[in-house]
Amino acid sequence: MAARQDTTLAVINAAMNQFRREYDVEVDTILKEAQENQRRVEREALKINRCYSVDDAIFNTLGSLNTREVSRLVQEQYSNHNVMQATSCLVGSILNPRDGELSTAERKRYYFIPKRRIGEKSVFGIALETSLLDIEGLFVLKAPRDPNDVTLSHEAVVGLFSINRLREYVPNFAYTLGAFGCTAPIVNNRTAKVEGWCSSDQAKDSPVLYIALENIKSISFTEFLKTGSADDFVKYLVQILYALNVAYTRINFTHYDLHPGNILLRKLPRVTQIRYGSNAYINTEYIPTIIDFGFSHVVENGMDLGHFGQEIYGVNYNAAYPMFDVYKLLLMCGEQARLAGNTAILNVVANLYTFFNKKDNINTALTEQRPLYYSLPRLPYYVNVTYGQFLGQIDVRVNYMRQPWFSKVPGPNLLQCNLQACQSVGSSLREFGLGTIAPDVDSIVSYIDIRTKLERDGRTDLIQQLDSSDNLFNLFRTTLDETLDQSSKLVIDAQAFKPRRLPRNVNELLKTSEVEAHQNNVDEFSRLNFRFKDIDITGHSLRRFVQIFGEDRLSEYIPKLNRIVDNITILTNTLTPQIVEYLEDSRMVRSLYSRFLSAIFRAPRDERSYRRGQMSWYTKDFPKTLRDINPSFI
Repeated sequence: MAARQDTTLAVINAAMNQFRREYDVEVDTILKEAQENQRRVEREALKINRCYSVDDAIFNTLGSLNTREVSRLVQEQYSNHNVMQATSCLVGSILNPRDGELSTAERKRYYFIPKRRIGEKSVFGIALETSLLDIEGLFVLKAPRDPNDVTLSHEAVVGLFSINRLREYVPNFAYTLGAFGCTAPIVNNRTAKVEGWCSSDQAKDSPVLYIALENIKSISFTEFLKTGSADDFVKYLVQILYALNVAYTRINFTHYDLHPGNILLRKLPRVTQIRYGSNAYINTEYIPTIIDFGFSHVVENGMDLGHFGQEIYGVNYNAAYPMFDVYKLLLMCGEQARLAGNTAILNVVANLYTFFNKKDNINTALTEQRPLYYSLPRLPYYVNVTYGQFLGQIDVRVNYMRQPWFSKVPGPNLLQCNLQACQSVGSSLREFGLGTIAPDVDSIVSYIDIRTKLERDGRTDLIQQLDSSDNLFNLFRTTLDETLDQSSKLVIDAQAFKPRRLPRNVNELLKTSEVEAHQNNVDEFSRLNFRFKDIDITGHSLRRFVQIFGEDRLSEYIPKLNRIVDNITILTNTLTPQIVEYLEDSRMVRSLYSRFLSAIFRAPRDERSYRRGQMSWYTKDFPKTLRDINPSFI
């Protein structure tokens, strides 16, 4: 084994400089070819239907979906990999292209309802708390800010095909439920509410990639580090390392961006024992759960899948590196503890850090290495250190195996189900109300969508069962009344709305009050348009219902239906000219680009960055929002 080196700033810089010297055209070509090959593989992987054998049966019975049971099972049995796989199959069945009445974008908007942005703002993307029909906050949708960013597609593939398989062994990695393309969400900057999303999923309309993830009820590890105890810190750190060891052993995993912000502490209803392998059991009230796999490395079907562009820091696309995760996490925990004045945790970090560096004290390391994001280049000694060896060093320093929360034998409060007794995927789907022989109806929109598919499949037997549902006509009447009321209110709101035209003067445009007024105006316009899209879908479904059962049979309801059709026509004639006016303003803004730049450089130096942000809203965010509202106009 190579000689151990203290990870001082000088040693780390020397390793980085050596990489720079060895990086040449040949290395660059190899990396680019590998990256393009990986992107191609990942694009194809995201097209795979992972639930092919049950996919049709799920979709045909979506009308009988028991949302309460889905919510209950996902909350109570998240550690059961079969329950999570069944949930993923449910999500996938909604996402997969269908020969039904709805377009795939309409179907996504109907079933998935993003409510609000959660978490910290990020330059890379946003997270949206999302409902499945009436299941509030069942999962989180992640979307990148840049449609060309491939980090999220890598994260999706790593999650769906590799990380998800770990749920059978440990509960410490977030579960990925699905991935799909759609135009970007429109989020109100003031309220964080989602005003609209997924107007199209066609390639010509520049969709971004969304990832659907389980929504983990938790506190952030960052928050814990502010006031947490040293004992709890060691307990969570040990859990994380045991889980990483399982992931490394099974899928050659390294996270490569493991910091406290990428760890959630899932709250348990009571103290529960978690099993790690055959001889490590930890009693805990929180499960540290690792998220965000955009930089991660795994081996899937013999192929390395990793992140490109950070090689100088030790991030390799084709190799795992356990101590990279340990080093980064340890120092970033130390940084957070130091910022919060939590000396108890900082002292533990300082003690453990001596494994890497006996020359520098922890404060020196935190100060000097922060600009390098606490990265650990591939130093020969540390490349060969295992999680087991580092856990041994933790035990030497803090005696964690002698703590009351650690045991080498199972107890009565074990979390994981016995592998032979775990509820199966099939039984989970049946509890969801899916895959059964007789389809049912839960809404007119889903009824028409499913019935149209069954017609095109030639399934007259299932259509007869669907048409004989007891509550079908009550549902029609209720939906008719609700849609008439909603469309009438929307007509009033749409006619009252007046697009705020942009002034032609650059200095006026850059005023804070002007920018905020236009942002609020566009948010309201987004809300109106997406309300209209929902009403239009429902109105179309109601008309199809009348076509199926005949006007004679439903004659008493035709006047109401005609009023809905009239309202939809009014809305079309009202909203279309409004977006045309906005498009004229957007083109005008682009013509003023050089004047924007001139106004920025004439401003005092301390205002330039702020004015550049104002300009960015007009030249980037404004036209992008218009495109996402209605791509057909762009």
